[in-house]
Amino acid sequence: PGEVIELVRLAEKIAHDTDGALDITLAPLIDLWGFGATSHRKAPPDAPEIEKARTACGWHQLDIRDEPPSLRKKHPHTRINLSAVAEGWALDRLARRLKACGEHDFLLELGGEVLARGHAADGKPWLVGVQAPDAPAGDTMQALRLENASLATCGTYRQRFEHEGKSYAHVLDPHTGKPVEHALRSVSVQHPSAALADGYATALLVLGPVRGREIASKLRLNVLWVE
Repeated sequence: PGEVIELVRLAEKIAHDTDGALDITLAPLIDLWGFGATSHRKAPPDAPEIEKARTACGWHQLDIRDEPPSLRKKHPHTRINLSAVAEGWALDRLARRLKACGEHDFLLELGGEVLARGHAADGKPWLVGVQAPDAPAGDTMQALRLENASLATCGTYRQRFEHEGKSYAHVLDPHTGKPVEHALRSVSVQHPSAALADGYATALLVLGPVRGREIASKLRLNVLWVE
């Protein structure tokens, strides 16, 4: 479908902007680490398993055609996972539909990503809270006013498993095939586009506190970092 190509092109742009930190072809590794829709683990995979899965990953494994829309994989086990951009993309699409129906003031939330248009009932910009890592749902670390903007957060504190005293998060680094290990707990990105906010939040978390800040500065992104 054309929508899939639109999502892939969006992810491709973010990957280009962030030194390949966002990689939609990591589906084999995501499943191997137990973070897929049906797979779960209590211990990390071994090095040979990781290297075998990595052979099917990477943007070089995909050919993309816009018209007619199609994708071709060069490795038989290559699969894609669009979850890093799909929720934000869906919010942007919903917002366009609401605007076409004459709605100008609304707040949308999907999977933790937020899109605000217009103003709240009190005439002020929408007030949105960023959750503190490991805090109960609803515990706000910082409140932000959003006006015609989106806010997306990616963190390592929700989807993870523990093994022998070490935590393994669901955010995988394409360069290693393993979960990120730096000090960042979450990254929140504010952007007019919910899809770009969604993808950049994931990519910056992959890059870590040093390289992530360099890339964010280069792209002039408004980012909240939590270590």
